[in-house]
Parts: sequence; C-alpha cells; structure tokens
Amino acid sequence: MDRTRLIKLMMLTTSSNDNEALSALRMANRMLADASLAWSEVLGSGRQPQRAADPPRRQPPPPPPSQRRQQAKRNDADDGDADDIEAMFEELTTAEFANSFIESLHRQWKERGRLTAKQIIALRRVHLAAMKQKYGRTSYYGRFS
Repeated sequence: MDRTRLIKLMMLTTSSNDNEALSALRMANRMLADASLAWSEVLGSGRQPQRAADPPRRQPPPPPPSQRRQQAKRNDADDGDADDIEAMFEELTTAEFANSFIESLHRQWKERGRLTAKQIIALRRVHLAAMKQKYGRTSYYGRFS
C-alpha cells in the first residue's frame, strides 16, 4: 500500500466539493481493502487514545494584604487567653451585669469556641466598665489588659 497516496486521498476528503470528498474516501477504502488492511491497523492499535492526565489544579491566588491582616487579627483573637475570657463571662453573667449583648457573646463563645477580635475588645470594654462600677477602681482590671 502506498501511504503517500493514502494521505493525499485523505486530504481530499476535506474538499468543499462533496462529490470529490466522497470519491476520495471511497478510493481510500478500496486501497485498504486491496491491501487487506483495516482502518484500525493503519491508524493505530484500534484502542481509544489515552486521555492526557488532567493538569494539576491551580491554587487560588493569595488574598490581598488587607484580608491577610484581617485574618491575622482573627487568628490572634482566636488564640486569646480562653481562661481570661471565661473569667470575664463569669463575672459579667451575674444578674447585676447581665444583658442581651453579653448573653449573645457568651452564646457565640460556647457554640463556636472563639470570638472575633472586635468582640473580644467589646467584651473587655464592657468588663472594665462593670468592674469599675462594682469595685470603684481600675487596678482589678490590670490582669486583663
């Protein structure tokens, strides 16, 4: 079988003239039949070509610096001294100082196990004000600041 002629015939199958394309394909089929070959033998093993492995997925781009700073603040707040936060909640949840804000923060602390940096700052401010009211001095708060 003349491979060069087969290639030329196959190139003719791309012709815009349908009669020419069909004629070229029939001639190529006849060439293969005369040589006792099948298309799978000419084109390869007859197996489906293996798909290339999927390229590795790209990692998302790092967050912008402003988000990294916010995340760092959040991580710092999460790593805050849990004993101090618990102590503040114990002192603030007494009937004298209890309010819906403190109850909401305490519920979030219990459910999530963490508070945001802003929530911790607010908790410390409320705690400081409550201790000033209760003891009339600020030296008590020194261990929390």
